[in-house]
Amino acid sequence: MDTTAKLIPASKLPNHLGTHGTRQNIYIIFIEFDSEQTSTIISYLRNNHFAPRGKNIETMQELHEALTERSWDLIICKSQQSSFDPFLMTKELVSHEKDIPVIQLYEELTIDDPALALKNNIQAVLAINDKQLLLLHITREYAQLELRRKARYLEQQLEESHNRCKLLMDHSSLAIAFIQEQKIIYLNNAFSQLFDYQVSTLLLNKSVLTLVASQERNGLSQILSDCDNASQTKQTFQLLAQRCDKSNFTAHIELQQIEFNQTQCIEMLIDADQHQLQKNKFKDIDAITGLYNLNYFTNTLENSIRLSQRGGNDCHLIYIDILNLADIRSLLGAEASRTLARDIADVLIDEYPKAHVKARLSDSIFSIL
Repeated sequence: MDTTAKLIPASKLPNHLGTHGTRQNIYIIFIEFDSEQTSTIISYLRNNHFAPRGKNIETMQELHEALTERSWDLIICKSQQSSFDPFLMTKELVSHEKDIPVIQLYEELTIDDPALALKNNIQAVLAINDKQLLLLHITREYAQLELRRKARYLEQQLEESHNRCKLLMDHSSLAIAFIQEQKIIYLNNAFSQLFDYQVSTLLLNKSVLTLVASQERNGLSQILSDCDNASQTKQTFQLLAQRCDKSNFTAHIELQQIEFNQTQCIEMLIDADQHQLQKNKFKDIDAITGLYNLNYFTNTLENSIRLSQRGGNDCHLIYIDILNLADIRSLLGAEASRTLARDIADVLIDEYPKAHVKARLSDSIFSIL
């Protein structure tokens, strides 16, 4: 029996909803309940900040038909009283990849019933007359269902975003490759063409060291190792690269840590335009001190936080605020304050190893990661 016709439409519900705000629409399948029992549960939910819609079914065939009609939020069933088997139903839901929580109500609940139900993918087993506990479980299961739906939606959006990024990389004019353990695990057409390879797959799983002149290989190997281990994730440099015909050219390279196919690797960008490479490099530098600027430091800090969340990559943050800099500027002039900033930068460079990221975040604020 379909109880939808007996329910008040959501648009006609009263505006006064208490502290819980807007009523939650919830669509429920009732299995082997008479109309009076169904109406009692629906009325109780309606009085507790839900806007329920329900459908009564008696057989597995009716269940299959109901599942094709719309998306359901909850199934409430009884202990097995006829040919309808609730445990078989949960197996059917799993086999059809239906994420619908199931609550089972018993006239007389025994000590073994909850464990048996949980083993059969039923989320809760309750006494049929305990309406307050039923409400608590429905509220919890509905909230968790909404979280799972949002998570699936975000996963889908993330996958679509990854696919779009992959498409952009594939067709980029910039030579791009991903390196893992010094081997190429991805490259675009621009990268293979830069080294005069007509077929990109010939470079897959090949050591990136074979693409540089022999005298450069030890240095590149050390740079890749440093990039793997350092919290400072972006490095720019130039070296002598080698095409497939053994001819050489000067390559201007940028390396940084990224995640590709859920694994950590190094992104290698090669730009034949030295002016553009230098321009990209200096956009991260504070013009007065030569330290990194706020933009670069923020990106590096965010990446360090992501690495630390995985464990084993903890680091320290030092925040330095130069007091009374405005007074120094007003008394001695702007050049004096710039000289002071350069002197502070020199001290930081001398006192802290190169691996530490040193930045000037504003006129008077410096930081070290």
